[in-house]
Amino acid sequence: MADYIQLTPDLNDVADFLDPPGGRDESLPHVSDLVHACLDAAAGRKPVLKRTVTPNGIMALGRMWESVVRGYMAQQAAEEGLVALDSVTMERDGVIGNLDQIFYRSSYRVLGETKMRFSRHTHPLDHKRWMYQVKAYLKMLKTQHAWMPVLAVTSQPPDADFRIFRLEFEQDEIDANWEMLMNMKEHLEEES
Repeated sequence: MADYIQLTPDLNDVADFLDPPGGRDESLPHVSDLVHACLDAAAGRKPVLKRTVTPNGIMALGRMWESVVRGYMAQQAAEEGLVALDSVTMERDGVIGNLDQIFYRSSYRVLGETKMRFSRHTHPLDHKRWMYQVKAYLKMLKTQHAWMPVLAVTSQPPDADFRIFRLEFEQDEIDANWEMLMNMKEHLEEES
């Protein structure tokens, strides 16, 4: 029998290699914190501002996918005369957003928000968490346009299906989403 050594690298280290992390500003709430709190409240759970997330490798795989597809999306944008900016951090009304990509030409801007899921494709509009997040980023970016490259991976049957969804929202739904997040922020600040 052959001798062997088994190594167990941390997938977060691989994701960091592909996409070195910038520092995450923890002085203000993040869009994702407020989205989680709104979803908790909607489910009848007590909303909290900061969640403890135990990394299980899934988020690292998502970061790897984001790193892999970033150049492809930049190429798609360039074919339409847009310039790509990667990993943009923005702040608005005391909330921080970490945008995957921005595509722009003059004053025209498009949000790029990458997703990966381990199930068959469903339309992004059917994912409340995604839509709360995307509409918040659109408010920050002052645009109504989003491109969402989504990879759906299934095991039964084995498949990897890549789609790009181009979405355009009405300004009133972007504003209503932001108001919901700001109300939750105010509520959580009062609670603390």
